[in-house]
Amino acid sequence: MNAALREAEFGNLAPASRELHQLWRWLPGRDVKVLAALTLARIGDTAQAKTMVQQLEKSDPLNTVLKLYWLPTLKAAIELNGGNSGQALVFLEAAAPYELGAPPPTIAGTLYPVYLRGKTQLMAHNGNAAQTSSRSFSTTVALP
Repeated sequence: MNAALREAEFGNLAPASRELHQLWRWLPGRDVKVLAALTLARIGDTAQAKTMVQQLEKSDPLNTVLKLYWLPTLKAAIELNGGNSGQALVFLEAAAPYELGAPPPTIAGTLYPVYLRGKTQLMAHNGNAAQTSSRSFSTTVALP
């Protein structure tokens, strides 16, 4: 699933979609569904991404990480794909207090709200805010 998401982020939509649809039905866990919904949003399949987000909301309404980190991030990715940068930023604001944590699935999940915020600011033609998001990201993951 990480490979499908990576392909989506690089703009390789056909391979991302192919990998996604080969895997997600075989691996039905919540973390896989989170990554599948994110990949769907990033490849432009917003209808299916919204359906998965609704399923995730209903399946585990008391899961703090899902509710406060992943659902706002997924909703922001959907809005970003739809060109609605303002609403995407509203969703990402909800995840801001938790975005520096390491939520599962940690391979693709760490700092995803920060990444999407930078992309959203660029879409809104706000380069200074995107640069600030980038600085926040780089200081957080600075290596010794």
